[in-house]
Amino acid sequence: MKLALTILISVSTFVGFSQSFINGSFENHSVGGDSLNLDSSGFNTVMSNCTSFGTIPNIDLLTSNAFCGSGADDGSWYIGITGSGTDAIALELDSALQIGVDYTLTFSERFCDPFVSYTPHALEIGLSNSDTTFGTLIYTGSVPTVQNWVGHTVDFTAPVIGMYITVRLAGGSTTDTWTHIDNFSMTSAPPPTSASALLANSILLYPNPAKNVLNVAGLQANTQVEVISFTGQLLYRKVSSRDKVEINLYDYPVGSYLVRIIQKNGVSATKLVIRVE
Repeated sequence: MKLALTILISVSTFVGFSQSFINGSFENHSVGGDSLNLDSSGFNTVMSNCTSFGTIPNIDLLTSNAFCGSGADDGSWYIGITGSGTDAIALELDSALQIGVDYTLTFSERFCDPFVSYTPHALEIGLSNSDTTFGTLIYTGSVPTVQNWVGHTVDFTAPVIGMYITVRLAGGSTTDTWTHIDNFSMTSAPPPTSASALLANSILLYPNPAKNVLNVAGLQANTQVEVISFTGQLLYRKVSSRDKVEINLYDYPVGSYLVRIIQKNGVSATKLVIRVE
């Protein structure tokens, strides 16, 4: 039975989550050479932590320099996709992106036209909590104009919780366009304020210890209060019009959580531990 709650506040460091791609350069797989026109089943059988879910999948897992003059931009492997969602992939992150947090995504793209008949199309990036759906669009690129690797940097605020970055082409078909992608990387932006802002702004979390209720007091109007598990799952969210919020903890298992306070002058967080005494 859960008996008590202890609030631990760190005044020097921000308690948060670090996200990165598990297989962002497509190096972790079980093929030995160029594999063209893989359907989703074939691709997903050989590839780790990257899923194909296109409508007419014929995705390419490549390593040679036979296509458009060079091999991979990073490591030894890269992926080729066709247009309008006929090919689409979901790259798995090691932990979920969180709503309202700022992130920076980098990746490399190359339009390839080996037959001098293809038309380039813009790349679309999404954020999803499923590896079989595109999710929420977070970026649409420009139409590429050169057939060599071009690095992109995308700054965005996560609109949803998501474990997967998804990729597809905005236009074209299976036969009239071809784009290569590689070298996906993710970083989270530093928070605008540290956890010490909880004290500086006179925000109180109590009682300590407590059994079933956490009180968050001293809030500004329209402050958002969240409780997040350390696996990245959003468990509670409320935008308060008052200066105090009561959070029912009765059904929360023993363990560690993040309490995040989002208000107009920044984001603060503190570690919350529910433990048996």
